Amino acid sequence: MSFLINSSVAIYRGWFTTYTPFQSTLEFWGTLSDEAVVGIGTVELTTSPQPRSTERNSLTLHDVLHVSTLSCNAFGQPILKGGAYTVMFGEYGAAKGGVTEASGRMVAYFDHESPAFGLKVFEPTGRVLGPSMLGHGGFWLNDCHWSAGERARW
Repeated sequence: MSFLINSSVAIYRGWFTTYTPFQSTLEFWGTLSDEAVVGIGTVELTTSPQPRSTERNSLTLHDVLHVSTLSCNAFGQPILKGGAYTVMFGEYGAAKGGVTEASGRMVAYFDHESPAFGLKVFEPTGRVLGPSMLGHGGFWLNDCHWSAGERARW
């Protein structure tokens, strides 16, 4: 999770429930590199509201960019648009924050096991995904920006 990212990003095609091939670029602030966007669509994450809970929730992200060359999935500012979700940081039982619906009900949590603010998600049923690239001991920051010009093309 980063408030510096103006688009959500998924690295594996298998996360998408709807998908449109779309060529674009994602800019990285502070570097001279851009990454290729190869598609855009909807990602529906299966989550749990708290550690050790058997309850399952759905967190839906729209206009997610498919960028297969990044080290990890990321979600940023778009999750806050429209007021459907709120992101909270801090200690909440065994979680280090999470995402709530407008009603205040927790739908997903940031996993203490994650080296970054990573949501605890369950792999989509029947879809093949690669391994997580996040490891402990690293510094993880994806400060990327999808330009207004590229967004207008969509």
